[in-house]
Amino acid sequence: MPIMWTHSETRTHALGVQNNSSRLYLKQVVPQELTSRRPAMGRPAGPTKRPPGKQHLVDFASWSSMNVRDQSTRETPDAKRSRQEASQLARAVEESLASYEAEQERDRFSSLEELRARLLGVSVSPKWTVIHKEECSMFLNIIDYREPCLNASLTVFANLEVFACYQGSPIKNLGSAVVPDSVQKVSSLLEVLNNRSMLSEERCTYCHLAQAIHSLV
Repeated sequence: MPIMWTHSETRTHALGVQNNSSRLYLKQVVPQELTSRRPAMGRPAGPTKRPPGKQHLVDFASWSSMNVRDQSTRETPDAKRSRQEASQLARAVEESLASYEAEQERDRFSSLEELRARLLGVSVSPKWTVIHKEECSMFLNIIDYREPCLNASLTVFANLEVFACYQGSPIKNLGSAVVPDSVQKVSSLLEVLNNRSMLSEERCTYCHLAQAIHSLV
């Protein structure tokens, strides 16, 4: 391949010849098709990677945005305390409702058998003598056991109808209270049994006791 001396700018391989006062370059002319695929001196072949500095800037920006978001969503002590108090209140309300439902379930009955079972868990005044029969449950208020006298009675029949008597006479009113036609709650039954009018200890006649004994035979 011929060698030529030239000062023009082409893609060449420098051989470098230096004089005392100036530099004279001896250059070898290389065809363009041979130099087009050869990488420039000092530059790596292939695609270049993103400069580390820019990547660091991107990572820092992402970290900054995440940090700001974390700080904005971080729960303050007051917010945490309020959330815990609200959670405790909701749990207390839920437990109270569950307790109320359980109490209502224990209070209800739909048969004489259930009534007898419910009465085992409540307190009935000792002034009442309770007698359970197949067709009814009777509550008798007997006074003066030396000369027994039936003062008042309340009977719950199999169909849960209620019949109340005071000194031998049927009654529907107990002062300001009313004797219900039927009963399905123990609390409603106790409300009638604990009424002062039903527990009055006025003197009664012997015929009232005879009527009560006859009803038990």
